[in-house]
Amino acid sequence: MARRCHISGHGSARSVLSVTGLGARVFRSTMAIAAGAAVVLLACGLATPLPARAATAPAADLSPADAQWAASDAAAEAIAAAHDHAVGVTGESTPTTEVLALPDGQMQLVSDSVPQRVLSDGAWKPVNTKLTLAADGLWTPSTVPNGIEFSSGNTSTMARIQAPDGSWADQTWPDGILPVPSISGSTATYSSVLPGVDLVLSATPSGMSEIFEVHSETAAANPQLQALELGVQGATLSEDQVDSTVATFSSGAKVKAQEPLWWDSSQPGSSPAGPGGKAEPKPVAHSVTASHEDLDITAIGSDTSAVYPIFVDPAWSSGDNDHWYDDMAYPNQSYLNGNYNSSWLGTGSAVQDGISYRSRAFWQFPTGALAGKTISDARLTLNETESWSSTDTAGLYLIESPLLTPGATWNQENATANVWAHPQATFTPVAGTNGVGVAAAMQWAASNSIGSTQFGLRASDESNLSDRKHWALNATLAVTYDSAPNGPTGLSIASPVRGCGTAVAPAWVNSKAQAITLQASATDPDGGDLSVLFNVVGTAAWNGTASGAEGAQTAQIPKGALGDGSYSWHATANDGTLSGPASGTCYFSVDNEAPAWPTVTLDSGVTSLTIGKPSTVDVTVNSADHVAELVYWWTSSSTPGPTANVASVPYVPGNSQALAACPSYQGQYTIVCASAGTTALTVAPPYPQATLWVEAVDGAGNVSPSGSAITSGFLSLPTATLAVGADDGVNPTTGGGHEWVTDVGVSPTQSSVADTNQTALPVTLGSGQSLADATSTQADLPTDLAQAGYSIGAAFSFAGYSVLHRGNNGSDHMVFTEGALPSGYALESVNLGAIGSTDGAQPSGTHALYECKLSTGDEMTTGSSNCEGQSGYSLTTLGYIWAAPPAGIPSEAIYRCRVGAEHFTSPSSNCEGQIVESTLGYTAVLGQDQTSQQAIDTTKSFTAAAWVYPEQTTAASTHYHTILSESGATSSGFYLQESPGGSGSTGGSTRMCLHTQAGAGQMPCATAPGLPLGKWSLVIGEWDASNHQISVRVGDVVDPSAVAGYAVPSGDTSATGHVVIGGATSLGFTLDSWNGLIADPGVYQGILDHQQIENLYFLSPAE
Repeated sequence: MARRCHISGHGSARSVLSVTGLGARVFRSTMAIAAGAAVVLLACGLATPLPARAATAPAADLSPADAQWAASDAAAEAIAAAHDHAVGVTGESTPTTEVLALPDGQMQLVSDSVPQRVLSDGAWKPVNTKLTLAADGLWTPSTVPNGIEFSSGNTSTMARIQAPDGSWADQTWPDGILPVPSISGSTATYSSVLPGVDLVLSATPSGMSEIFEVHSETAAANPQLQALELGVQGATLSEDQVDSTVATFSSGAKVKAQEPLWWDSSQPGSSPAGPGGKAEPKPVAHSVTASHEDLDITAIGSDTSAVYPIFVDPAWSSGDNDHWYDDMAYPNQSYLNGNYNSSWLGTGSAVQDGISYRSRAFWQFPTGALAGKTISDARLTLNETESWSSTDTAGLYLIESPLLTPGATWNQENATANVWAHPQATFTPVAGTNGVGVAAAMQWAASNSIGSTQFGLRASDESNLSDRKHWALNATLAVTYDSAPNGPTGLSIASPVRGCGTAVAPAWVNSKAQAITLQASATDPDGGDLSVLFNVVGTAAWNGTASGAEGAQTAQIPKGALGDGSYSWHATANDGTLSGPASGTCYFSVDNEAPAWPTVTLDSGVTSLTIGKPSTVDVTVNSADHVAELVYWWTSSSTPGPTANVASVPYVPGNSQALAACPSYQGQYTIVCASAGTTALTVAPPYPQATLWVEAVDGAGNVSPSGSAITSGFLSLPTATLAVGADDGVNPTTGGGHEWVTDVGVSPTQSSVADTNQTALPVTLGSGQSLADATSTQADLPTDLAQAGYSIGAAFSFAGYSVLHRGNNGSDHMVFTEGALPSGYALESVNLGAIGSTDGAQPSGTHALYECKLSTGDEMTTGSSNCEGQSGYSLTTLGYIWAAPPAGIPSEAIYRCRVGAEHFTSPSSNCEGQIVESTLGYTAVLGQDQTSQQAIDTTKSFTAAAWVYPEQTTAASTHYHTILSESGATSSGFYLQESPGGSGSTGGSTRMCLHTQAGAGQMPCATAPGLPLGKWSLVIGEWDASNHQISVRVGDVVDPSAVAGYAVPSGDTSATGHVVIGGATSLGFTLDSWNGLIADPGVYQGILDHQQIENLYFLSPAE
């Protein structure tokens, strides 16, 4: 069947688009759309007409493949609609219940008293009780819900019984070894287990029956039958409240044995399969202990009227929907689940063998799955197998409350009130199948969420001794139902992105700028397609319907359909027959006009601002504009002009986006929440000639318009005073920071470089580190400096070595160079030194060092490029290791070690007490060029700067090259560095990063283009805490474009370690070493102004 997607809206006209072959739920009726203003909804996401088909193109068959079963309601409904037959839902059916999807879109629950099917290999198959010989030598039925196994003889074990959870119990024969049985269909007959007694075991759909066929009075008198003890192993026996025997397994699972019955051969057709004709079975005296059930068959022999053979029937079962009858003749006897071989339930009255019988029958069905459903039809079908009269009828009753205990006896039933208070229907005397409607009863059960529903059946005239009837054990209850859809949830405005507003805090949208898309999630307990009605009321009214599969449904209010004002909306789902409850209500307001530019003024009493120093400005907006956010930024122009830089603002929320979080920071733009009327902003100008721009954004996403006559929204500050000194913590001069000048007056032989600050904090060179003569690089300075005769005399020099680390995953060690810690490995505190990096040329006297991952999973460090002849390995080049101690470089030997079959690398000459396999070579043991203590607070505004000369590109590198950093407990507080990547003569990107020191690790970075190889460049990184901006610039630019917004997390602290030149520290290890020269590095607690930057650019102010 086709899925129908409605294109509808206000007005009397309606069109329906049919999309053939999607095979989903059939809508049996079409929802009416209320008349109103003519607004069209485009449903099912179709915004344009479908193109015409080519005349020769065959229609695509999108129908689902035909099947009798499907995995879900929705899949079953699609098949049922497409192929016009009922389809079972595999996952919702059981051996006794079947859930069906019908072609008309409804569902049906069919419940049987006796198991009808078995789930096998993911598919339901009919019950088949025919015995077959299993691989273990036992006889077992072909297809039954719970396992049964019968003895193949020569053992005392009669049978094995399986509980629903898979537990097993054995039933034993007390009198020796059983003979080999004869097999016929579902029956195994063990002849002459006692003189004149055969044991007949039969597999049933829900378990097994045991028949003792006693052929003569003499056989019945055998003392061994006086207390025939049937033992059970693997379960504990007890009796329940209706005296049925219950076997309880250690898992808690249970199976039941009905109270035993017997019958004789006085009626034609009596056999081990059951009493014939109108024969009535009688109780068997028995008792139960924890381990066995005792039958007294000799008592039956005292019945002189018995016609032999007689048949004694205990039976085991599980998984039935309970069914039973009771009888006045034996008022304390339970006939739970009918005794399968008795094969019937009785109603009415009769006299047989001088005994007056009066019976009533009962069936119980699970109906919890019908809770909340709408019942369109229900039918209970019984099968009359024997009748004493062709005219007498039987009345069917619904047992509401209290329910009878399944298997209730005559006395228990008659002690229960209201059993017969709710008549439902009358069964007429028709032999065979009889069905009556019980829709009202099932609607009562569905409406009241009744978990189990009981029906009782009794003769219409119980005083009539000829109105007795026998009914087959199995009854079938078929209930056809539909489920009203659930109330839609998850209401939101999908575009523009808005939540479900409240009456107090409505969402804001612009209807003139774009269409408004409403969204709600619709579900149906039965699955299938749904239509969702969206209803909008307020300044104007609108409604529309969308159709489709369960889940999110959207409806689009056309652009311009709604004027300024307040609105509310809700959604209701319909499955083509039933409508569900309405959703909750959402609220929104429409604002189709942009807010005016705000007015920006200095706070009262403030006459000027200071670079980098926080001050307050006041931003005033028109309350009628419903301004939600303010966006502000700085430019370095001294005269803003009428159009200024408004067009360059990258953050414009637009009418299709969600508003940004406030506060939040996007590059050089800061977004804050607006207050009603006036908002106080704390700002700090970053330039000596600066203009602060402030833009208003209303709740609908409208932004202050750009144009040729902007007269507000900015504050121009052509002069800003400069702070002097380091003690204000905001904006020191370069003389007030920490600066290690190397461009003049420094000898390459020095072991430290002085701090030009008033408070000395020198940089001490680490072991193996040195200064280099840089006078030969004058031509590599920027052209204006080189032409003016500037030069750099000395510089910190770094070879860019890679540090080796050792990791451990609990069972294996591996060696890796600085970079990401391999997954699953923890870093060990083992100093393996540094080796030549693959980023550059191979150092003299070195050979390649590799890490081999062997086929065994073991990691092995080696100098062999083929992993020493191993097979199935993967190879990683670590770098270049010295074959002998390198001249002029502190070094240490490292060794390849082994413990068992696992290799590891160690600087210990005895391999930490394990097996020494080989000496791998020598690594450099280098110190760091660093200060003796902390220089800056990384949570406050600061600047880091240096002249740098990269001697190799990072294009092929896997690690960073760091210019400056300040160490923390586990990571540096900031990094001014070059990233991996780049190409040719240009390195990877240049970046300034902060790293949190407390809480969850964050590392925001501002990124600029890479540095030229073999050229001097001035690199400046800044953290502007007042404006929440990280920036990085190359050269003496004033207004950097490489800006990242950032806010220091609450609770974060400053890095408290050394300032490191040419590297960084992580977890106590030196890493990310610079490769090349660094001159005149400095760190300053504050933001530098143009003159201060110029001082850095022109090298030493003394020149």
